[in-house]
This record gives sequence, structure tokens and C-alpha cells, in this order.
Amino acid sequence: MDLLALVTDDRRVVFLDMESGLEIGILQSDVTTTIRTLSFSDDGRRLVFGKADGQVELWRPNRLQPDASWKAEKPINSIHCIGPTNILIAGRELQFWDCVHQRKEFSWPVKNGPVEETLFDSSTQELVFMTRNQQVHSYQLSNLHKTFGQLHLEIPELSRLEQPISGPVSSMLWRKSAQEHESIDR
Repeated sequence: MDLLALVTDDRRVVFLDMESGLEIGILQSDVTTTIRTLSFSDDGRRLVFGKADGQVELWRPNRLQPDASWKAEKPINSIHCIGPTNILIAGRELQFWDCVHQRKEFSWPVKNGPVEETLFDSSTQELVFMTRNQQVHSYQLSNLHKTFGQLHLEIPELSRLEQPISGPVSSMLWRKSAQEHESIDR
């Protein structure tokens, strides 16, 4: 079943079945703090929230309480599940967290930060992010799981838009082109 998770103004997370359009569940998070960002795990079994006060909550959509909750550095502008047990938190820097142990594995300082928006493609392990000065960067994170805990992390940058985007940007959407394979009959 394909799910859509919506955050309401009163800080509820409403789940809709994409095929039928019907509401199938509601999570009520702490009503004192705004949910800024959320992400499903690849298998859809977990949902992680990033809140304005730096609080991180890990939920299973079928439960009425979080499985885990911890404090990260604020602000949390964007959050992504990376693999079965790790998350990426973007704010003043990029932070990679182990959800099982609720600890930060490492931080990646970002020039011209903070990071305002991120996109992550789990199939290619490509991360695209935009900083406050509206520069867009693209990195390949395929070897990331092998480097947790090391002091120095080198991740090759795939591309960067050299000129900042003119005008304010409030959101990014990433459409990757599909590889088309055509057979030619001769």
C-alpha cells in the first residue's frame, strides 16, 4: 500500500492510502513543537520526524507512540532515512545518526551553510542539498556506511551549481530521468 503522510497545523500526522484516498491513521506528536520535516524509511515501516526545537522522533506508522526520541542540534531543516538504521539531519551542518543507539556518528560541516533543503535518492545514494545562499550541491554517498566513526570523511562532489539561484527558493523537487532502452528490429 502506498502511503502519504501529511503534517497538519495542529501537529498531527495523517496517513492517507494513495490508491483509495482514504485516511487510514493519525499520529499525534507532542503538540508544543512544530514538525518541520519527515521521512519514511525505504521499506516504509518507519517514519522519522525532525522538529523545530531539534527533537527527533522515530515512529512506526501503526503505533500510537514513538519508538525512540532524542535531541539533535537545532534547527532541523530536513531529515532522511538512510538505510535501515541511519538518518541524515540537515541544519547548520549535515549530521549522520545511528537510530538504534540514538547517537551522532559524525558531522559534515557545510561551507556557506546552513543547509536549507535536502533530497536523497536511496537507490543511487545521491544527496543533493541547497545552502542558505542558494548554492546547490550533489554528492555520492555510496561508501558512507563504511566510513561511520572515522575522523576524516571524503565524499566526492558530483556537481555544483556555481551560481546561486536568483530569487528566494522555498522548496526543491528532484526528477531523475529514467534510462530508456529501446530495441531496434532490423
